[in-house]
Amino acid sequence: MNDGSADRTLEEMREEFQLRLVRAVYVPEMKSALVRGLYRSGVDSRLLVIDKEPAGSKADAVNAGLNAATSPYICVVDADSVLERDALLRIMLPILADPKRVVAVGGIIAF
Repeated sequence: MNDGSADRTLEEMREEFQLRLVRAVYVPEMKSALVRGLYRSGVDSRLLVIDKEPAGSKADAVNAGLNAATSPYICVVDADSVLERDALLRIMLPILADPKRVVAVGGIIAF
């Protein structure tokens, strides 16, 4: 998610990940600021970057990401976060063990 940053974030990502503007279905079910464009990486096709008008809140950026998501599970991570190698696997264990009862999980922030 690029929430309208003015610090060359999108330009640097375009260069590093060979982003190209794509036409994709984007259904704004969750309210968010206007999405300016969707970009797919030429380096890794799993990477989709959403560029949107600034709204000043993390929730707005997350909503735009949820609108573009195609997977049944979503992980929200800040750009300055670092995950342990197996963090996503460990956090999914409770859901995979009992998907009818567990609908969300969270992690612990450590410094």
